[in-house]
This record gives sequence, C-alpha cells and structure tokens, in this order.
Amino acid sequence: MSAKEKTPNYSAEQIAVIEAAAAAGPIDGNVAEKIGKEIGKTKRSVISKVKSMEIEYVSAVRPVKGTRSVTKQEMVDQIADFIGTDSAILSGLQKATAASLKALLEQVAQNAAAEESEKAAN
Repeated sequence: MSAKEKTPNYSAEQIAVIEAAAAAGPIDGNVAEKIGKEIGKTKRSVISKVKSMEIEYVSAVRPVKGTRSVTKQEMVDQIADFIGTDSAILSGLQKATAASLKALLEQVAQNAAAEESEKAAN
C-alpha cells in the first residue's frame, strides 16, 4: 500500500506572511481576517494555521451570558433622575426588556440634553 502524499494547504509565501504578522505582535481575530484576505484564506483557516504553528493567538473575550454592564435597576434609576422623579415610582419598568430600557434611557437623555442646551441659549 503506497502512502498518499499530503499537499500543503499553505505555501511558503503564505506562511511567511503569517510569520511576519506574528513578529509584529500577537494575532487576534482582526489580524487573522486581514491576513486571510491578503493570502486568500478564511479567517478560521488562518486562526487554525496560527495555532498549529504555535504562534500566539489572542481570542476575543466574550461577556458571560446573562450579564450586563448596567443593570435594569440602574437604568431605571437613571431614567428617574432625568425626569426628576423617584425611581420607586418607576419600579414597574424593571420588568421591561433591557433593550427597551436602553432605548428609553437614550431617548430621555437626548431630550434632557436638548432641554439643557435650550436653557443655555436663553
């Protein structure tokens, strides 16, 4: 039985591009995507090659599912501050989706900023 010769997936030139990028600093997803476009490979393929070459690859840090940088209560408190009321009156807003609260907070903040600039103009 004859052994099948394995064709290299990456040419010496493509490997040189990866090594040059690695010399400039650690490779992350953005760098891998740029390299992929330059050498005609997918981002995932470049990442796999980088790892197989034992070059430092920095993966993106993903937030833990279910965590937010700002809690719903904090958003409700901020909305209450903008409209000048007690957050206890708005406690029912905590049951709204985070996306809805964020949109409401942005709109209220925008309106408050417009009022401030109007007062400053007078």
